[in-house]
Amino acid sequence: MDTQRLGTIEYAEAHMLQMDFVERRIVGDIKDTILSLEHEPVVTLGKKFPNLRKLQESGQKSWEGYPLVYSERGGEATFHGPGQIVVYPILKLRQKLGPSGFIRVLEKSIINCLAEYGLCAFTKAEATGVWVKDSGSRDRKIASIGIAVRKWVTYHGLALNVDTDLHGFSVIEPCGFNPSVMINLVDLVPSGRNINMMEVESILLDKLVAEIQSARVAEEN
Repeated sequence: MDTQRLGTIEYAEAHMLQMDFVERRIVGDIKDTILSLEHEPVVTLGKKFPNLRKLQESGQKSWEGYPLVYSERGGEATFHGPGQIVVYPILKLRQKLGPSGFIRVLEKSIINCLAEYGLCAFTKAEATGVWVKDSGSRDRKIASIGIAVRKWVTYHGLALNVDTDLHGFSVIEPCGFNPSVMINLVDLVPSGRNINMMEVESILLDKLVAEIQSARVAEEN
Protein backbone atom coordinates (compact mmCIF):
# COMPACT_ATOMS: atom_id res chain seq x y z
CA MET A 1 0.00 0.00 0.00
CA ASP A 2 1.37 3.42 -0.99
CA THR A 3 0.92 6.60 1.06
CA GLN A 4 1.41 10.04 -0.47
CA ARG A 5 1.46 13.22 1.63
CA LEU A 6 0.63 16.11 -0.66
CA GLY A 7 0.65 19.15 1.62
CA THR A 8 -1.89 21.92 0.99
CA ILE A 9 -3.52 21.87 -2.46
CA GLU A 10 -6.65 23.16 -4.16
CA TYR A 11 -9.69 20.91 -4.11
CA ALA A 12 -9.89 20.73 -7.90
CA GLU A 13 -6.30 19.54 -8.17
CA ALA A 14 -6.88 16.86 -5.53
CA HIS A 15 -10.02 15.71 -7.33
CA MET A 16 -8.15 15.33 -10.61
CA LEU A 17 -5.49 13.30 -8.84
CA GLN A 18 -8.12 11.11 -7.24
CA MET A 19 -9.86 10.35 -10.51
CA ASP A 20 -6.55 9.51 -12.18
CA PHE A 21 -5.63 7.16 -9.32
CA VAL A 22 -9.11 5.60 -9.34
CA GLU A 23 -8.93 4.74 -13.04
CA ARG A 24 -5.44 3.32 -12.65
CA ARG A 25 -6.49 1.27 -9.62
CA ILE A 26 -9.53 -0.12 -11.47
CA VAL A 27 -7.34 -1.58 -14.21
CA GLY A 28 -4.65 -2.69 -11.76
CA ASP A 29 -1.87 -0.32 -12.86
CA ILE A 30 -1.30 0.75 -9.22
CA LYS A 31 -1.83 -0.79 -5.82
CA ASP A 32 -4.00 0.64 -3.05
CA THR A 33 -2.94 4.25 -2.40
CA ILE A 34 -3.71 6.72 0.36
CA LEU A 35 -3.55 10.45 -0.37
CA SER A 36 -3.18 12.75 2.66
CA LEU A 37 -3.42 16.52 2.38
CA GLU A 38 -4.95 19.81 3.44
CA HIS A 39 -7.25 21.87 1.24
CA GLU A 40 -7.45 25.55 0.58
CA PRO A 41 -10.81 26.81 1.98
CA VAL A 42 -13.76 25.29 0.10
CA VAL A 43 -17.37 24.23 0.67
CA THR A 44 -18.38 20.91 -0.86
CA LEU A 45 -21.86 19.48 -1.33
CA GLY A 46 -22.44 15.73 -1.34
CA LYS A 47 -25.13 13.74 -3.11
CA LYS A 48 -27.62 14.04 -0.22
CA PHE A 49 -27.60 17.84 -0.05
CA PRO A 50 -31.18 19.21 -0.34
CA ASN A 51 -32.04 20.71 -3.74
CA LEU A 52 -28.63 19.72 -5.06
CA ARG A 53 -29.79 19.45 -8.67
CA LYS A 54 -31.26 22.97 -8.64
CA LEU A 55 -27.99 24.41 -7.39
CA GLN A 56 -26.00 22.53 -10.00
CA GLU A 57 -28.32 23.66 -12.79
CA SER A 58 -28.05 27.26 -11.60
CA GLY A 59 -24.28 27.12 -12.04
CA GLN A 60 -23.63 28.50 -8.56
CA LYS A 61 -19.88 28.38 -7.86
CA SER A 62 -19.52 30.11 -4.49
CA TRP A 63 -21.09 29.84 -1.05
CA GLU A 64 -20.93 32.77 1.37
CA GLY A 65 -17.54 33.80 0.03
CA TYR A 66 -16.07 30.31 -0.28
CA PRO A 67 -15.53 28.38 -3.54
CA LEU A 68 -18.31 25.81 -3.98
CA VAL A 69 -17.77 22.30 -5.35
CA TYR A 70 -20.32 19.59 -6.11
CA SER A 71 -18.95 16.25 -5.01
CA GLU A 72 -19.70 12.61 -5.86
CA ARG A 73 -19.30 11.59 -2.21
CA GLY A 74 -22.17 10.69 0.08
CA GLY A 75 -23.47 13.08 2.73
CA GLU A 76 -24.51 16.73 2.60
CA ALA A 77 -22.41 19.89 3.03
CA THR A 78 -19.00 20.22 4.61
CA PHE A 79 -16.07 22.63 4.78
CA HIS A 80 -12.39 21.96 4.13
CA GLY A 81 -9.52 24.28 4.98
CA PRO A 82 -5.95 24.46 6.28
CA GLY A 83 -5.55 22.86 9.69
CA GLN A 84 -7.82 19.98 8.72
CA ILE A 85 -6.29 16.64 7.69
CA VAL A 86 -8.04 15.18 4.66
CA VAL A 87 -7.37 11.58 3.68
CA TYR A 88 -8.45 10.01 0.39
CA PRO A 89 -7.93 6.23 0.24
CA ILE A 90 -7.96 4.86 -3.30
CA LEU A 91 -8.73 1.31 -2.30
CA LYS A 92 -9.98 -1.75 -4.18
CA LEU A 93 -12.80 -3.17 -2.07
CA ARG A 94 -13.68 -6.78 -1.83
CA GLN A 95 -17.30 -7.84 -1.61
CA LYS A 96 -17.07 -9.05 1.98
CA LEU A 97 -16.07 -5.63 3.36
CA GLY A 98 -18.11 -3.38 1.07
CA PRO A 99 -18.62 0.40 1.29
CA SER A 100 -20.40 0.40 4.66
CA GLY A 101 -17.70 -1.78 6.20
CA PHE A 102 -15.05 0.53 4.81
CA ILE A 103 -16.71 3.52 6.46
CA ARG A 104 -16.41 1.65 9.77
CA VAL A 105 -12.69 1.20 9.03
CA LEU A 106 -12.29 4.96 8.53
CA GLU A 107 -14.20 5.72 11.73
CA LYS A 108 -12.13 3.29 13.79
CA SER A 109 -8.84 4.66 12.47
CA ILE A 110 -9.85 8.17 13.57
CA ILE A 111 -10.96 6.91 16.98
CA ASN A 112 -7.64 5.12 17.45
CA CYS A 113 -5.72 8.23 16.40
CA LEU A 114 -7.58 10.43 18.88
CA ALA A 115 -6.96 7.89 21.66
CA GLU A 116 -3.26 8.77 21.32
CA TYR A 117 -4.24 12.23 22.55
CA GLY A 118 -6.23 10.92 25.51
CA LEU A 119 -9.61 11.35 23.84
CA CYS A 120 -12.42 8.81 23.99
CA ALA A 121 -14.04 9.36 20.61
CA PHE A 122 -17.15 7.54 19.43
CA THR A 123 -19.56 7.05 16.56
CA LYS A 124 -23.32 7.46 16.29
CA ALA A 125 -25.58 5.04 14.49
CA GLU A 126 -27.61 7.88 12.96
CA ALA A 127 -24.68 10.16 12.07
CA THR A 128 -21.64 9.07 10.06
CA GLY A 129 -18.41 10.55 11.35
CA VAL A 130 -16.55 10.68 14.65
CA TRP A 131 -17.66 12.48 17.80
CA VAL A 132 -16.17 13.54 21.13
CA LYS A 133 -17.41 15.07 24.39
CA ASP A 134 -16.33 18.65 25.09
CA SER A 135 -15.59 20.07 28.54
CA GLY A 136 -19.31 20.55 29.07
CA SER A 137 -20.07 16.92 28.16
CA ARG A 138 -21.76 17.97 24.94
CA ASP A 139 -21.46 15.84 21.83
CA ARG A 140 -19.21 17.55 19.27
CA LYS A 141 -18.19 16.41 15.81
CA ILE A 142 -14.45 16.32 15.15
CA ALA A 143 -14.29 14.32 11.91
CA SER A 144 -16.46 13.95 8.83
CA ILE A 145 -16.62 10.99 6.47
CA GLY A 146 -17.99 10.71 2.95
CA ILE A 147 -16.92 8.25 0.29
CA ALA A 148 -17.68 7.41 -3.31
CA VAL A 149 -17.12 4.07 -5.02
CA ARG A 150 -16.46 3.43 -8.71
CA LYS A 151 -16.20 -0.18 -9.89
CA TRP A 152 -15.39 -1.23 -6.30
CA VAL A 153 -12.63 1.37 -5.90
CA THR A 154 -13.11 3.94 -3.15
CA TYR A 155 -12.34 7.63 -3.32
CA HIS A 156 -13.02 10.71 -1.20
CA GLY A 157 -12.72 9.72 2.47
CA LEU A 158 -12.28 11.51 5.82
CA ALA A 159 -11.56 14.95 7.23
CA LEU A 160 -10.21 15.41 10.77
CA ASN A 161 -10.38 18.88 12.33
CA VAL A 162 -7.06 19.58 14.03
CA ASP A 163 -6.73 23.37 14.08
CA THR A 164 -8.88 24.64 11.25
CA ASP A 165 -10.95 27.84 11.05
CA LEU A 166 -14.36 26.63 12.19
CA HIS A 167 -15.95 29.75 10.70
CA GLY A 168 -16.08 27.82 7.45
CA PHE A 169 -18.70 25.52 8.98
CA SER A 170 -20.80 28.48 10.15
CA VAL A 171 -22.00 29.22 6.61
CA ILE A 172 -23.48 25.74 6.15
CA GLU A 173 -25.25 23.05 8.14
CA PRO A 174 -22.39 20.52 8.20
CA CYS A 175 -23.90 17.14 7.36
CA GLY A 176 -27.25 18.57 8.38
CA PHE A 177 -26.17 19.68 11.88
CA ASN A 178 -25.95 23.08 13.57
CA PRO A 179 -22.50 24.53 12.79
CA SER A 180 -21.72 24.84 16.52
CA VAL A 181 -21.41 21.05 16.70
CA MET A 182 -17.97 21.13 15.02
CA ILE A 183 -14.78 21.18 17.10
CA ASN A 184 -11.00 21.01 16.69
CA LEU A 185 -8.52 18.64 18.29
CA VAL A 186 -6.60 21.61 19.73
CA ASP A 187 -9.71 22.59 21.70
CA LEU A 188 -9.82 19.24 23.47
CA VAL A 189 -6.28 18.38 24.53
CA PRO A 190 -4.83 19.46 27.89
CA SER A 191 -3.63 23.04 28.07
CA GLY A 192 0.01 23.39 27.10
CA ARG A 193 0.23 20.26 24.97
CA ASN A 194 1.57 21.13 21.57
CA ILE A 195 -0.37 19.69 18.64
CA ASN A 196 1.75 19.20 15.55
CA MET A 197 -0.10 18.66 12.27
CA MET A 198 2.54 16.37 10.83
CA GLU A 199 2.49 14.23 13.97
CA VAL A 200 -1.30 13.91 13.89
CA GLU A 201 -1.16 13.08 10.19
CA SER A 202 1.44 10.37 10.77
CA ILE A 203 -0.54 8.79 13.60
CA LEU A 204 -3.77 8.89 11.61
CA LEU A 205 -2.16 7.29 8.55
CA ASP A 206 -0.55 4.57 10.68
CA LYS A 207 -3.89 3.77 12.31
CA LEU A 208 -5.67 3.75 8.96
CA VAL A 209 -3.17 1.40 7.34
CA ALA A 210 -3.39 -0.91 10.37
CA GLU A 211 -7.21 -0.98 10.19
CA ILE A 212 -7.19 -1.67 6.45
CA GLN A 213 -4.73 -4.51 6.93
CA SER A 214 -6.83 -5.92 9.78
CA ALA A 215 -9.95 -5.78 7.60
CA ARG A 216 -8.09 -7.61 4.80
CA VAL A 217 -7.08 -10.38 7.21
CA ALA A 218 -10.67 -10.67 8.46
CA GLU A 219 -11.90 -11.00 4.86
CA GLU A 220 -9.61 -13.93 4.26
CA ASN A 221 -10.78 -15.86 7.34
